[in-house]
Amino acid sequence: MCNDNTKPGCRHPAELRIPQRHCMDPTKYWLCNDAGLEAQLCKCQPNTGFDQDLNACVPWTAWEWKPCQEPPSRPTGWIPC
Repeated sequence: MCNDNTKPGCRHPAELRIPQRHCMDPTKYWLCNDAGLEAQLCKCQPNTGFDQDLNACVPWTAWEWKPCQEPPSRPTGWIPC
């Protein structure tokens, strides 16, 4: 079984300073602060989940599951499932 958390590679301008969903845990998201640096794993506030359409944490009552989106780039050495 493959567990892909959709960690971005932080190599594309579209990834910079825009929160991106962690595919395995809806309470977390990735953040690329600068090109070429490793993505930082961040956690939503209690009682919230990350909404990939809004790129923000929202209350669970507003959160809805959706399929994960492929990030614009992947980390060096990433091997697909």
